[in-house]
Amino acid sequence: MPKVFYITTPLYYVNAAPHIGHAYTTLAADILARHKKRKGQSVFFLTGTDEHGANIEKIASQAKVGQTEWVDRVVGQFKNMWAELGIEYDDFIRTTEERHTRRVQEIFERLHKRGDITLGTYEGLYCLPCENYWDAGDLAPGNKCPVHDRPVETVREASYFFKLSKYQAPLLEYYAAHPEFLAPPRRAKEIINFVQAGLRDLSVSRTQVRWGIPVPFDSKHTIYVWFDALLNYITAAGYGAAEPGRFQALWPADVQLVGKEIYRFHTVIWPAMP
Repeated sequence: MPKVFYITTPLYYVNAAPHIGHAYTTLAADILARHKKRKGQSVFFLTGTDEHGANIEKIASQAKVGQTEWVDRVVGQFKNMWAELGIEYDDFIRTTEERHTRRVQEIFERLHKRGDITLGTYEGLYCLPCENYWDAGDLAPGNKCPVHDRPVETVREASYFFKLSKYQAPLLEYYAAHPEFLAPPRRAKEIINFVQAGLRDLSVSRTQVRWGIPVPFDSKHTIYVWFDALLNYITAAGYGAAEPGRFQALWPADVQLVGKEIYRFHTVIWPAMP
């Protein structure tokens, strides 16, 4: 099967209604997909929604609705917006869909059996809106999250860890061999310096968040929302399906559009996740 031009938007988080930033990225993807189709290329254009995590638990509770009702409501708003704008995507993946959750659990379990995911304890500075731990040196003045400008919290919990540190040298080698991967080029130095400074293993489960994909072999934990969400690019493409031809025709993606605030997740964590 010949290679299909595969373009993705980031998964949009359903903590609030869609806005002009979501429209900007999705319109850019739609324009490129149409351009490639006009040239006679086969194209697969993926978009979708990121629906798990502590933020969704909190917002649904504040709205006095269940998590499923909340995410369904906001997903409907995204789909209505794309219809109004005439967006012609080929697939819309939701991280709550069984085709995604099943594959995420399979990948998590495989990495655990291989020794790339191990159990430990994590204590760190946590930003709830980011659903991310920050190093003290990366914080804004006043111990604030550099993205959301709000104080971080010290959190300690049992956690499974992905051995991100193991992939420091392979990542640097990949960047050197494929300079086009870090686009735009002006952002490349930032990522290379970050990785060269040393990677720490990544906490990839939560015990205090119930609205997430359960760790398949430990029901006290749910899978970290970023580990879950990043895998959508391959779960939507048919990774692990009975018929591998579709995945082989799509992967690797040709263009993946992301926002600047999630660039590090996509250029460091994502390529390290085997």
